[in-house]
Amino acid sequence: MPPYHPNSREKIPDDRGLCTNPQAAAIIHTLCSKRTPRLHKNRPERPWEDELDSANSMANLTKQARKRARNRVTSHDVARLAGVSQAAVSRVYRQGASASAEMREKVREAARQLGYRPNAIARGLSSRRSNMVALIMLRQTNLTYPDSLVEISSSFSARGIQVLLFSIETYDELDDTVDRVLQYQVDGVVIGGTFNRAQRQAFDDAGIPVIYYGLAPRGAPYSCVDCDNGKGTEWLAEKLLSAGHRRFGIMAGPKNGAVARVRTRMLEAGLRAGGADDVVIVHCGYEYENARRGFVELMRTNRRLPDAVAAITDSLAIGSIDEARENFGLDVPGDISITGFDGVRIGGLEPYKLTTIRLPRKRMAAAVVDLLTDRIEDPDLSPEVRLFTGIPVSGQTVRNANDA
Repeated sequence: MPPYHPNSREKIPDDRGLCTNPQAAAIIHTLCSKRTPRLHKNRPERPWEDELDSANSMANLTKQARKRARNRVTSHDVARLAGVSQAAVSRVYRQGASASAEMREKVREAARQLGYRPNAIARGLSSRRSNMVALIMLRQTNLTYPDSLVEISSSFSARGIQVLLFSIETYDELDDTVDRVLQYQVDGVVIGGTFNRAQRQAFDDAGIPVIYYGLAPRGAPYSCVDCDNGKGTEWLAEKLLSAGHRRFGIMAGPKNGAVARVRTRMLEAGLRAGGADDVVIVHCGYEYENARRGFVELMRTNRRLPDAVAAITDSLAIGSIDEARENFGLDVPGDISITGFDGVRIGGLEPYKLTTIRLPRKRMAAAVVDLLTDRIEDPDLSPEVRLFTGIPVSGQTVRNANDA
């Protein structure tokens, strides 16, 4: 028998014995036995036409997409309808650009009629910028980060800059995170955490400016924005000492944390300078459960109950308060005073009413945006450190031992 040809009308015999390979014979039999409904009464069935119809449909869809692309409304169309220049349309849709209220109304009305939406990607290409910045935060469940993220993101958005958040669990993820950030061609990076020299160098080699939210590494040529830890710890030490406390514990956070080291050192110095009899330091992670375990360790280390515990963050203070009340049966502040640092929202609620230092987050976020955008415009600017004085919150977690 001659080989089967697609254009042949000859019926294929149902005989798999013509093929010596049983698997191939089964496939050929299956393909040749398929039937499709006849589109024309006198036209023979042609099973291969399904594939042709599908290909034609895809081609038609592609043509339609190209046609829509050719007919897409541009800023020039909006400018013609509004009776303004194309540059005026661009100013209306560019954050921070100068445009009168009347101009904005005319342009937006014309855009509404035409169904115009500005193309952020095209705008970035024309300016050779992505209009995106990366925000890298170490997720150690430090309760101050969510509040800080909101403020920083809002401040960038007000400038028309998109924030890409990279939240990491451990320092082991930093190398991969740096690689992912570089793939997005961001204009700048905000770092909340500790990076090693090689990781920082990767951004330098790519010509991407970096700002630290918190302390920058010692000697590293980077701008940073932070709370004035010296003034904050000074107020807390004076608050505890003036309340008649003399025996202290410090919940110091992780040993490798830059902020933890600075606040712990300053707190200890302030307490000892003010006449503290004893200061015991316990290191632990920022997570809530670690704070509770750290408080247990602090209690076991002290032969006597401390008068007060100074935690370097609110998250450590909150974990300590819960552990003191639930598992040690202690009244806070009746039996022991506990202070924090950061001023997170939950710390101001019942049952905490925490004595702490509140970070001026709005002002700090605005400074982050200013420093980074300035260095995107001019990479040769010198590093700058901006410190903001925290706001003392008296709260209700420090007792006055002088009245006892």
